[in-house]
Amino acid sequence: MTDKTTDEKNKPFSVALFGTSNGVIRNGYAGYFANSPKVEPFTNFSLGASTSSYVFYRSGHGNLADYEFCILDLCVNDGRWLETGHVKPATWTAVLMDFCERLVAMGTLPIILILPSPDFPDCKPKIRSLARRVAKKLHLPFFDGYDLLAAAMATEHAPPMDNFFRDSVHVHEWLGQEISRLIVRALPHLRKGLAKAGEPIQTEIQRHHVLKLPEVDPANCVSRGTSLIREDFKHITSNAPPLTIALPDDSMVLACAVDMTGCRGYLELEGDGVHHQYMTGIYTKDDWPEQNMLFGFRPIQGDVKARDGQIKLRSVPEDSRKPVLDPASDLHAELLMHALIVRAPEEKMAVAHPYTGRIDMMRLTKEADIDRIARRAMSDEAKRTETRQMEV
Repeated sequence: MTDKTTDEKNKPFSVALFGTSNGVIRNGYAGYFANSPKVEPFTNFSLGASTSSYVFYRSGHGNLADYEFCILDLCVNDGRWLETGHVKPATWTAVLMDFCERLVAMGTLPIILILPSPDFPDCKPKIRSLARRVAKKLHLPFFDGYDLLAAAMATEHAPPMDNFFRDSVHVHEWLGQEISRLIVRALPHLRKGLAKAGEPIQTEIQRHHVLKLPEVDPANCVSRGTSLIREDFKHITSNAPPLTIALPDDSMVLACAVDMTGCRGYLELEGDGVHHQYMTGIYTKDDWPEQNMLFGFRPIQGDVKARDGQIKLRSVPEDSRKPVLDPASDLHAELLMHALIVRAPEEKMAVAHPYTGRIDMMRLTKEADIDRIARRAMSDEAKRTETRQMEV
């Protein structure tokens, strides 16, 4: 007869991942999970060039209750946007709190991964403290990459912080795989922490939902896609009437899902006030119909609430408030929009408390791990390059 305890101990760990561009780099940290015999199944829901609220869109593409663990790598992009004021601390915290609550309600344990960014050589970005605060409030495990870098830089090898990053945004593939290796090694400890649940945690949660614009108004929509994702997009031009969307007055628009190749000018949102979100970017293409889409979720910088039960969307040409990036870009404006992320008012609730083990995963790291990472940071692997291969 098979020992059930032994079977449980040797059972692979089922893992889902929600990350941004670090999560889709070929041979990066996601590749370690995908190739580890200890992780089965592994599903990568990551989406590059996006703000964290994309998780509410991607979570609809699979049954997250099928996974024992869900890694949330949501600190790099919004960490930069927090510093520039494009994302507010309370907004990001509400997204993380809502998604973590949904996961634990399904029986899936979130793991908050605080991946480091070269933008913060002092290792003190705002988002780091926010992520740790959520982890402690909901008693969830977290892996702080800044702690890992600080420990490695404090060794006798003394690698400079720059050696851990391949470019101005992304960690080196080798460092990502080292982090993944440490996380996989810690999963048995996390599984033990799930053996006994704690009392529910009383807190406040703000719910988020995805509002798909082609379902609101199917006129003037185009289908766009890549080998991984295909969606319908509302084509909003500057000569079209405003798109009116029904929303409760206390709802707030946080982000928009767009094809970044087909966005030029401003997105005007009219609710209890008028906000103009600049949409022209480095990915804007004049020939977007012939190009593959570049799907991403952009944060809405202002506080945009509904008024009289509605919000109106318009495409507005560039003007003197922003430099014209292309000589022709002030002649027309257009947007390819798939969805809005809308936040509901705060509500008090009891959040499940399934995990009672240790939450700081860096405490499971050994000195030999730190020494190996420091040595690799001083090797030829640590050369910077501005090019990278992405999963396609």
